[in-house]
Amino acid sequence: MRSLRAAAMVLPVAAVLLLGACSFGPRSDSIDGVWNLESASDGSGELELTGQQVTLEIDGKKAGGQGPCNSYSTEVTQRGDSVNFGLVASTQMFCEDAADFEGQYFAALDTVTTAEVDTDSLTLTGPGVELVYERDVDTGGTDPEDEIEPDEDDGY
Repeated sequence: MRSLRAAAMVLPVAAVLLLGACSFGPRSDSIDGVWNLESASDGSGELELTGQQVTLEIDGKKAGGQGPCNSYSTEVTQRGDSVNFGLVASTQMFCEDAADFEGQYFAALDTVTTAEVDTDSLTLTGPGVELVYERDVDTGGTDPEDEIEPDEDDGY
């Protein structure tokens, strides 16, 4: 009887610990990470990517990245699917081939109101705007679906 009572007391504690452990690690619905722009459109239609990689790195309330010419930074707020980017600050290099697209991209970020994450893609939308990114696992982004498999030589 005594062991039954002890088990009844330990079981709820173990359940709480296990449920708490589930909250650790990367969240698949988090917009945090490094993202590469794959397509963009605004009220004028599809924006023509310049061939230069455009990135967006989100870390909590800070965001930034590399435009086709200039690096940039901004603040980001998120509540559920709702997301807003603050004013974009960027370096001021002049790149003739990328100036128009970069201006359109920064303006599109300013218009974003919602975010949708699907494991390896991020879609930011707003009135007349859609920015589609893929998770960049090569530059420090983490794919929450990745699992670390032990090496046979490690003795696991």
